[in-house]
Amino acid sequence: EAYKLLTTVEMTHSSRNTLYTREGAPRSVYDQSTAPAPFELVHTHPIIQLDAEGHVEKVVQSETKRGVCALPYDVYEPFMEAY
Repeated sequence: EAYKLLTTVEMTHSSRNTLYTREGAPRSVYDQSTAPAPFELVHTHPIIQLDAEGHVEKVVQSETKRGVCALPYDVYEPFMEAY
């Protein structure tokens, strides 16, 4: 059951930062001379991703980017136990 949850329930990982200008040039967060442009990376996927034949292709895990509250209520507890 745990393996099934980790290969089928989608988890969202995201990160928002201001490390770029509106033009896409890199900037330091300490540089007050350039205006920041919020940038967000978001990816939703199972923790264990399988290939077309059902073999493990990759494991995606990031504690700092994990959005656990986006899990369906009825899946939350068993998923977190499996995780």
